[in-house]
Amino acid sequence: MRSEILITFCSVWMAVVGLEFPPFIRKCSLSDPNLRHCIIDNANFAIPKLFKGGLKSNWPLLSPLLVSELELPGPGFILTLRDVRLEGLENFKMTDINFSLERKRQNISFATPLYLVTADYTIQEEGLFTRSTLGGGKMRLTLEQTTLNYSWNLEQIEKEGEVHLKYDSGRLALKTERVLYKFNDFYVPNAINLGSFLGKHKEIVDYMIRTAVEQIVFDYIRSIMDNIIETIPLKDIFDP
Repeated sequence: MRSEILITFCSVWMAVVGLEFPPFIRKCSLSDPNLRHCIIDNANFAIPKLFKGGLKSNWPLLSPLLVSELELPGPGFILTLRDVRLEGLENFKMTDINFSLERKRQNISFATPLYLVTADYTIQEEGLFTRSTLGGGKMRLTLEQTTLNYSWNLEQIEKEGEVHLKYDSGRLALKTERVLYKFNDFYVPNAINLGSFLGKHKEIVDYMIRTAVEQIVFDYIRSIMDNIIETIPLKDIFDP
């Protein structure tokens, strides 16, 4: 599913590229015997500022997180979401981390009680060569008790005479205890009952939207790793 999702990001999203290391992210010492706790504490201090924008930095406002369009293919139909807003991501808390520069594979976990996704949606029936619009409206998705686990490979490399961190092979697992969604009709050109249509395909629609949300969060984390972690020397991220 992930490779089939078409995602077009708004300009504010792309402002992440090339930013300096945010000043509100406090450094930990690699020699600290309580390094794990230090990282968790500092991460939970920084997360609200990371999404809401640092007051004294050029870090952009990323909550709500905006996505201009998601095209989600289903069995015989296409669900397109436009003007997507993810709200409440600043409420995520880091709950655990398994981190060491002596080990290649790293892992972090986050949790949040609630976050929201809103969008305009269109459903199209997909034929062999054509698509016909079945209808559309406003969508509201509530995800409750969500946990997020992210793992990646990390190694030290030398770049321009300084030690940097190199990141690759990131994987994200997102789990939600309950998903509540509501689709409001504002046009139904083919006079079908969109509620019945969505109810009939509830499991696949639920999976499609969960996967789309997972992809958005994954790409955000990857953007941070690609454009922050790999461009800043290790000494500016951690104290000795």
